[in-house]
Amino acid sequence: MAEVLYVSYTGLLEPLGQSQVLAYLERLARYHRITLITFEQDLPSARQQAMKDVKTRVEGAGIRWHIQPYHQRPPLLARLWDVVKGRRMVRSCLRDHAVDIIHVRSFLPALMVAWPSFPGRAKLLFDIRGFWIDERVDMGKLRAGGIFYRLLKKMESVVYHQSSAVVSLTHAGKAVIERSFPALCGRVYVIPTCTDLGRFTGSLQKPDTGEVCLGYLGSTKSWYLFDECLNFFRQLLEQRPDALLLVVNRGDHGYIRDRLHAMGVPPESVEICAATPDEVPALLGRMSALVSFVRPSEAKRASAPTRLGEALAAGVPVITNAGVGDVAELFEGAGVGPCLQSFSRVEVDHAVAEVLRLIADPEISRRCRRLAETNFSLERGVKAYDAIYQSLTN
Repeated sequence: MAEVLYVSYTGLLEPLGQSQVLAYLERLARYHRITLITFEQDLPSARQQAMKDVKTRVEGAGIRWHIQPYHQRPPLLARLWDVVKGRRMVRSCLRDHAVDIIHVRSFLPALMVAWPSFPGRAKLLFDIRGFWIDERVDMGKLRAGGIFYRLLKKMESVVYHQSSAVVSLTHAGKAVIERSFPALCGRVYVIPTCTDLGRFTGSLQKPDTGEVCLGYLGSTKSWYLFDECLNFFRQLLEQRPDALLLVVNRGDHGYIRDRLHAMGVPPESVEICAATPDEVPALLGRMSALVSFVRPSEAKRASAPTRLGEALAAGVPVITNAGVGDVAELFEGAGVGPCLQSFSRVEVDHAVAEVLRLIADPEISRRCRRLAETNFSLERGVKAYDAIYQSLTN
C-alpha cells in the first residue's frame, strides 16, 4: 500500500474530473492511501448539491481532499498564482504525510511539484494527458519560439528529468517522449482515457426505429473541428433528409446556433441540449453514430478524446479523423466507423455511405463494445496505475 499525493488542476465538479480523476481514485483508494488536491471553480448556488454529492463520494472512498480555488483572470497571472498556491499545499501535505508517490495530472500540477526542485523522498509520476505547451500554440495562446515558449519548454524538460515514471495517453505520445528523453525509455507507460463501461450497458439496447440520429458530444471550440462535423451532417442530409443532429454541449449554445446558420444546416434538423455526466449514457443511447473531428497536429499525437471511449462503450459507431493520437491505428480494420484522412467532398461522401451501412449492421453495437472493453476499460486502467504505484514503491 503506497501513500499517494495526487494533484489535479481539473476539478472534481467538471465532467473530466469525475470520469478521469475521481473514477480512478475511488478504486485505487482500495489499495493505496490517497491525498487529493484539486482546483475548483466558483460554484453557483444551483451546483452546491453537486459539490455535496462529490464530497460524499470522496469521503466514502477514504480519500483526503484539499480544495484550492481556480483563478481565471488575468489568464497568465492566474495560472502563476495557482501554481504558487498549489506548491504551498503540496509542501503542507508532504509535512503531514509520509508520501511515497506524487502523481501529477498534466503540466501545471507538475510545475507545482517539480520546478525548480523536487521535494523530499517521494517519487514523481508525471501523467502528461497531452503535450500541454504545444497545444497552447495550436490554440493561438502561445507563440512558438517566443520567450514564454522557451521558458516553459525548459521547465518541461526539468519535470521530465525529475520524473520516476511517465504516463502517456497514446503510443504515439510515448514514442515522442522517449526520443526526446532517452533516459526515460522503459519508464513511459501508455494508459488511454478509460471509461467506466458499467455506466453504458443500458445504452446498448437500442430499438430499431429506422431513424438516423448523428450525435456530437462535448466542446465545439479550440482544436475541435465543429464546422467539419456540421459539413458531414449536411452531406448526410443529402442521403437521409430525415436525419437528426443531436448536439450535447454545456456552454456553447449561442456559438453552435451561429455555426448552424453559417453552414446552412436547417435548424429543424438539430437538437441542442446540455447534460450532466449521469445523463450522457441515455443520450448516447439515442445516437445512431457519433461524429468527432479534431484538428490534427504534432501536439495532438498525445491526445485520446474521452468521447470516443464513451461512444464505443455504448455500442455507438464513431466517425473520426486521422492525425490524432492512436486513432487511425485503433480504427484500422475494426469495423466501428470511418477514420477520415481528409475532409474532401468525395471522402466525406464515402464516410456517410459507410456510416449508413454500419447503422444497419446488427453486429455493430457488439463490435463497438468489444473494442471499448479491449482498449478503454476503466478497470484495466486502474490495474495499470496500481502496477505503476507498486513498481515505484518497490
